Amino acid sequence: MIDLKIIKTFFSACLLFVSVFSFAQKVYNIRDYGAISDGKTVTTKAIQKTIDTCSNTGGGTVYIPTGTFVTGAIQLKSKVHLKLESGAILKGSSQVADYLLNGVPQGMFYGEDITDVTISGDGLIDGNGTSFFDATKLHDYIDFDKKYVRQGQGFFEALKPTQGPIAYKSRPGMLMVIMHSENIKLTGVKIIDSPS
Repeated sequence: MIDLKIIKTFFSACLLFVSVFSFAQKVYNIRDYGAISDGKTVTTKAIQKTIDTCSNTGGGTVYIPTGTFVTGAIQLKSKVHLKLESGAILKGSSQVADYLLNGVPQGMFYGEDITDVTISGDGLIDGNGTSFFDATKLHDYIDFDKKYVRQGQGFFEALKPTQGPIAYKSRPGMLMVIMHSENIKLTGVKIIDSPS
């Protein structure tokens, strides 16, 4: 004789598995949240809203379709797979102010205490670093504080460049910073022109 309680438990477990599996596969297109791919409009808020929604509803894929999407700092969240379609470009903004997260300057991608995050696809991440540099001038090391250098001013005299590096006024932080996190994957995407 078949025990109905066992059958009910089995089917409940199957339904739970199917619902969890299908939910985890949910796709969130950044265009549906207002992202514009004209290569000029800074669309950080739309991308961040997509990531937040995806993470807050249990995770899934944040889809970056073909086009050039300009962005500042993006805060990565747990259980999010950022997938760049072939022909998709995430291009860093040329304005340092677009890289502030909670008043602190960051790079394009920042994540702390996150798990199960993937960035993949055949698209391109362009840090747009060239826009922060002036190739007509040499870097003068004014961003170093000589009071913390044992040799004082002599250290700076010895550093005076003759061929490089080139000058910049200010720039975002490292292109990608992920700290205190687990199960982070980066695969397939091409990354170019980091500003730092």
